[in-house]
Amino acid sequence: MTINADVKNRHIVEHIQWKDWPDRGVPPTNLSSFRLLMRVRNLTPIVVHCSAGIGRTGTIVGLDLIYSKLEKGSIVTLENIVRGLRKDRHGSVQTDAQYLYMHRILIAVAENKRASCLCRNKENIVHALRSFQVVSAADIQKFVTDYDTYCKAKGYCK
Repeated sequence: MTINADVKNRHIVEHIQWKDWPDRGVPPTNLSSFRLLMRVRNLTPIVVHCSAGIGRTGTIVGLDLIYSKLEKGSIVTLENIVRGLRKDRHGSVQTDAQYLYMHRILIAVAENKRASCLCRNKENIVHALRSFQVVSAADIQKFVTDYDTYCKAKGYCK
């Protein structure tokens, strides 16, 4: 969209509507949100908003924060990222599925593999986390516990 109210102050706005990411859910493919983020993150300013402005929005903004910190060589913990988001926007990253989705993206980016392949097997996830040196042993154990609890609650694993 181009708004030409004033030729000197012309603004080009690219609007991207994501129709297959359900409210309170996660995208159907694991790296699609990250690929989109990589496509637009250098086009500033960026406005991200979903219906409530917390679930899907928090997930995308969280992924951008994670990637920015990784680029700088910082230590990244999802718990700290989400806590920081929630200080600024209460309720950001609404569901356990969105939280685990962010973990899967972090692992996929760290290993440069598709997250859907990694996340089928908990041992592969733990191996990926251990090889990704910015994740502490305590974070790995917390992820394993969270992953097991979530899978059992949803009936995905025994």
